[in-house]
Amino acid sequence: MNFDPTFWLLIITCLLISFPISISMNKSLKKKFRKIKPFTWGYFTAWMGALSGTLLGVSQLATAMDTSGDHSKTIALFGLFFLITAVVHVFMIKRKRWAWLVGIILQLNPILWIINGIYLKNRWDEMGTKSEKTATTKRFK
Repeated sequence: MNFDPTFWLLIITCLLISFPISISMNKSLKKKFRKIKPFTWGYFTAWMGALSGTLLGVSQLATAMDTSGDHSKTIALFGLFFLITAVVHVFMIKRKRWAWLVGIILQLNPILWIINGIYLKNRWDEMGTKSEKTATTKRFK
């Protein structure tokens, strides 16, 4: 695969933003709930998806507006897919079970399906508790 340099700039930018945010959010979660399992990977995955989905979606839709014919419809559909994925990832940040199930499927990567499926299985019960929901919703109000 030959990726455009803009693609790598997007990935590096999303990494540089997602990594410190995920560490910070995990520390905050651990302060509130000491017995809860670490969720750094979960936050990282969700932030990467939200940021990259938004950036890719907007860029695809902008490209579709500059293109004509059937090709523009395909590009616009990709843009819409990326934006929907970004919204799902925002709910993954909030640790919503349904979002994790949908988000794992939308990643379209069998290796990530396995890794994140195991990760989700190990944290499934924690995501359903009332106290944990309170902890994450306070952060986003």
